[in-house]
Amino acid sequence: MNRKKRTATMIAILLAGAAVVSVFFSHHIRYRESAWAGDPFTGREIHCALNIGRTDDSTRVLITGYNYALLKAFAHDIGSTASIIPARDTAVKLLDSLLAGSLDILVLPFRRGKELPEGTLSSVDIDSLSVWLVKETNLHGLRDINAWLNQYERSPLHDKMEKTYIQALYDPFQLVESGRTRKELSPYDSLYKAYAPSLGWDWRMLAALSFKESKFRIDAHSHMNAFGLMQVGESTAAKYGLVDQMEPEGNIRTGVKYLSFLQGVFSKRVPQGASSDLTKFVLAAYNGGEGRLLDCIDFARQLNVYDSTWASLQHLPEIAQMSHVETDSLNLRKYNLSQIAGYVNDVLDTYAAFQTICP
Repeated sequence: MNRKKRTATMIAILLAGAAVVSVFFSHHIRYRESAWAGDPFTGREIHCALNIGRTDDSTRVLITGYNYALLKAFAHDIGSTASIIPARDTAVKLLDSLLAGSLDILVLPFRRGKELPEGTLSSVDIDSLSVWLVKETNLHGLRDINAWLNQYERSPLHDKMEKTYIQALYDPFQLVESGRTRKELSPYDSLYKAYAPSLGWDWRMLAALSFKESKFRIDAHSHMNAFGLMQVGESTAAKYGLVDQMEPEGNIRTGVKYLSFLQGVFSKRVPQGASSDLTKFVLAAYNGGEGRLLDCIDFARQLNVYDSTWASLQHLPEIAQMSHVETDSLNLRKYNLSQIAGYVNDVLDTYAAFQTICP
């Protein structure tokens, strides 16, 4: 591969977290081909785990995504691929996996002055935020990791990555109050722009839904086993063939496929031209499940209060209570419509904020 083509590929991998295609610079990290000779990582799949942890610190909120992009780029540059898993096991189990050889690289938060776990070596720190650990016997691997990271830190690409991930949007409403605007909402804007048109949505609406689900954390997960930027559940991932739930493009693509399915379901129940109501039904079903929403529609019809609008469904619990209707057949408290309505309003409020921040 010639240098020019390699440059474009490198930048695409880094700035996408696996799929953003915009090229921001005309050059990247340069290295001597001979520097990788003897590297045990070269030419094979590198098994990596991310154990950054959850945080509400706005300077650290996307560090998992940042390291994911760097690991993919590092693997690409040395002629390998990277298999990256989130921290679903404890740090102790992941460390055991590293020492046993089933993991090659373990990413941990950077702790100044903290002793390394026994049997490991640490890379140079990455922006004083994270480090990559390898087994202490993997001196060649550590040498090449450090060579790559040192060159990356001196490259113009580093400043762009720092701005995109470390200084990324965290609280949109504070930005609105401050009157500040931005050119980017997240590291994944180009993906939202690529996939939103298939829904007929403004890309900022898709970004708002993703922000509500994950705050743009690729490692976000819930007790319902939903995962990633769009909080894709295991059954949805299986249905649409998503293997790596943490990979940004795959997660967004799968979420959009499910949203498209929901549009098909509820377009039959919403008058043509009522696109805003259709969007609200779709958002509600994305949060609560289409079965729950369809049951509520049927119940509202029994009460003769359903007029194909979101408003007639949103206030169903109050209507049922005032009508003194027997509700044992549909446990409205279990269906939690008030919470679902709050979810829809949150997404729409975030969308309005995103329109202001990124006009």
